[in-house]
Amino acid sequence: MSLGYNLGYNYFGIDNGFFTYSLVLGIAINDKVGVYLEPYGEIGIWSEYLSNFDAGFTYLVKDNFQLDFSFGTGINYTMNYISAGFS
Repeated sequence: MSLGYNLGYNYFGIDNGFFTYSLVLGIAINDKVGVYLEPYGEIGIWSEYLSNFDAGFTYLVKDNFQLDFSFGTGINYTMNYISAGFS
């Protein structure tokens, strides 16, 4: 089991930027399969708070090749996604 976080600020000029955050909980099912859960979002200086949630699965094919599948949704606004990839 692992826990990670990220805090940041995207600066686009004076009075134009937003804070970002994420918190992720990863759980290994076995040596090759893992799952994760992640709330994340952004807080604008003069705009609304946007909150999201995503989850995903990972599969380790080789020590240097991993497949992943994730899906997410907006909590307080309309946003959805599905993603598949490799790294």
